[in-house]
Amino acid sequence: MRFKVMAAVSVLTLMTTLGAGTASADSTSDRNRGALARLADGTWSEADLALIRSQPAIAAQVMDPSRPPEVTTGSAPAQGPTTLAASCKSYWVNYSYYSALGSKIYTWQKYVTACYNGSAVTSISERYDWLPSYQSMIKVRERTVDSQSGTGTWQYNSRIARHLEYCVAKYGCYADTYPWAQFKIYGNGTWWYQGADS
Repeated sequence: MRFKVMAAVSVLTLMTTLGAGTASADSTSDRNRGALARLADGTWSEADLALIRSQPAIAAQVMDPSRPPEVTTGSAPAQGPTTLAASCKSYWVNYSYYSALGSKIYTWQKYVTACYNGSAVTSISERYDWLPSYQSMIKVRERTVDSQSGTGTWQYNSRIARHLEYCVAKYGCYADTYPWAQFKIYGNGTWWYQGADS
């Protein structure tokens, strides 16, 4: 997953506010701000990550960009609308992200319950995304993608992306990220997914 850098004006405002009355440009705070900015825009180095990891209070709040998300998926029979010769299943994918200190920062999940009859996806009874667990530095924002199509056909498609903001005590909100997942569910109950780890 890639971070998106916050608007330049917001970053400049944050740096000006935090920089007022601080020590020289070589201070730890200034180096931390620089490292966080590079972690956010994907230009970070091992030295940036080492600087953050050397400060456990900060490292526990910053996602480790060198560690891919932990992905778990599943499907299970589910209750759905009562229709003749239809079966229903729930499908889900979880993406878990970890801090530079190794603790879990958040898990984002996409979930869909679909009914099918062997030749078509007949209905969708549940469809959502949520964070079953997350630490306080994560600010949950709006859905940025929310599309679905194909109910009543062989292939149902669903795509959701969520805006999350990363914030660090003392340094403020420094990056935006957008976990996402796309499902294809077929008329025979099989499925395919693609998402934030792709």
